[in-house]
Amino acid sequence: ISGITQSSEVTRELAIDMNNTGNGTAYYANTTINCTSGIVCTSVLYYGNITRETNVTNTTDVIIPAGAAAGDYTITLLSKWSNPDGTLGQKTKYISVTVTQNPILDISEGTEELTVQQGQANSTNITLNATGNTAIQSINLTCETTECTDLGITFTPSNISSLSAGSSQIINVSSTVPLGYTPNTYLLTINATGSLDSDTATLNLIIPPNKTWARTPSSFASKYVGEGSTGNVGTIIITNHGNENLAFTAAAVGNISSYVELNSSSFTINKQTSGVINVDYNASAGGYYEGNISLRSTGASPEEMNVSFAMDVTAFEVSIISPTQASPLNVTGGGNATIYATAAYGGATLTSGITWSANIGSSSCSALNSSYSSIWILVCTAPSIQDGTYYNLELIGNYTSTGTITTDTESNAIYYPDVTAPAFVNVSAHPITQGQAENITINATDLGTGISRVWLEISFANGTNATYYLNQYNGLYNLTFADTSAWEIGDYDIIVYANDTTNNTGNTTAWFDVYFPVIFSGYAINYAGEAVNSSFILYRPNTSSIIHNITANRTTGFYNQSIHGRFYDISFLPLDYEFRYYSVNISESVYNPFLMDNPRPGAVPMAFPVGYNIIAVKRPPLIVFA
Repeated sequence: ISGITQSSEVTRELAIDMNNTGNGTAYYANTTINCTSGIVCTSVLYYGNITRETNVTNTTDVIIPAGAAAGDYTITLLSKWSNPDGTLGQKTKYISVTVTQNPILDISEGTEELTVQQGQANSTNITLNATGNTAIQSINLTCETTECTDLGITFTPSNISSLSAGSSQIINVSSTVPLGYTPNTYLLTINATGSLDSDTATLNLIIPPNKTWARTPSSFASKYVGEGSTGNVGTIIITNHGNENLAFTAAAVGNISSYVELNSSSFTINKQTSGVINVDYNASAGGYYEGNISLRSTGASPEEMNVSFAMDVTAFEVSIISPTQASPLNVTGGGNATIYATAAYGGATLTSGITWSANIGSSSCSALNSSYSSIWILVCTAPSIQDGTYYNLELIGNYTSTGTITTDTESNAIYYPDVTAPAFVNVSAHPITQGQAENITINATDLGTGISRVWLEISFANGTNATYYLNQYNGLYNLTFADTSAWEIGDYDIIVYANDTTNNTGNTTAWFDVYFPVIFSGYAINYAGEAVNSSFILYRPNTSSIIHNITANRTTGFYNQSIHGRFYDISFLPLDYEFRYYSVNISESVYNPFLMDNPRPGAVPMAFPVGYNIIAVKRPPLIVFA
């Protein structure tokens, strides 16, 4: 019998035939049916009288009820009758019934809905049922859709060791949605997988749109400025806290609108980011002005917010007399900058009561001292900024009795002479063999007046020197020697010079060598043939310039590299040791130039004779030469 569940039973018809094979009639024939506990049978079937050599069949239903456990059951048939001579006859028969396993794991909710706001967590429940007639072991809950990890899907409990037949378990399904996660309905597949069966359900996870935003500040401090002055009111920071990009418009409203300038009137701020609006004023006419900077995003929450601002424009004005664009002031960083200016309020000259400040370009001219002698004389320390450039001069006056601030700006009134030599980004010269072309490339820059010329001096291996002037092509300076077949083997040192249009000169050095190739090879192994972790660093003598860095194979100890045939300083690094060799001439191919081993017990330390030109360095183990 198969297919038993907690809600469905199985009924089977049982036909019981009594066949009289004797010589007389069987009177009052009947069969008593006894079933093992767990299945249901009719108790007695009556056949009446059965004459000889005839048979009678009766039927009954055997019911395997819903939830019947898997296993073996027995039906016992006891048939009885009376013989013609008055004696009783009987016969017993047994029927075996096997109820097979029917493991069914079911998630009651085929589809479950859960709404989670961005940046928050929420949960719902699903129910696991063992609806068959067999326990389900080792049940694991997983979420299989791509977005499951992003949406922080978790299950409590996430695994169940055993769920007995007919029992259920409530599972809490939780989601934590990150800030800014795109609004949508995400169809997530939930799997419940056990030892004998599995089931799936769909979680409709709804992330609603969020269009909230904020701005700071809510208002700007009131300004008291002089007529004709310009300046900065401040910046408005707009933060999109939602999960959709928001389009904004910005405008000044009120009677202040004609005197306020915004750097942007329409813009988009991406979700979970901030944008900045810069607000400047232009006090072109005297009066008291107030209003708002209106920020609006249709469909957002809220749709509109304001930043309030008021400005009192009075007849306070300052004017730069010197320096001017026609007669600029030359100054260097850290030097004194002297400014001559006038100040008036309502047309009357002001000789005191003013606090001054000045900017050269966007940098403050610090430590400003002021005095008045028929004109305002202001002296400040020029900032250290890029030379070879003209800068605007901004003068700010604060009339302290009214708190009114006004400015005057003179374009290109300050000049920083070019006093910085050109810089070298890169000098490229490559080692060559005799006859190969040598191309020297120089990348030099000057942020001031620009480079006038570039030249270099080469010290040849034969002891001669030569000077070459270079032309610029595609922003680089190049010098090519197409044929070097007559050049000697050895080192070639270069000094590169660059001169700008104001005669500032910078220099740097480089080198290359003309060489013949040799092979540097061998095995870094110990006496037992085992690879020793080793490397060889070959330097240009008496310098830190690395020509070759060779590492032996960690498995075999083998190394093999083509190197320049020349003198080297060599650092040999086996294991945790370092040996330094100076002025080593490798003029031909070498094989196993270094042999190594760990000291053997009883080895006697050996001092190198003078002139071996070897220095041993402990790195940290003690070195013993054997």
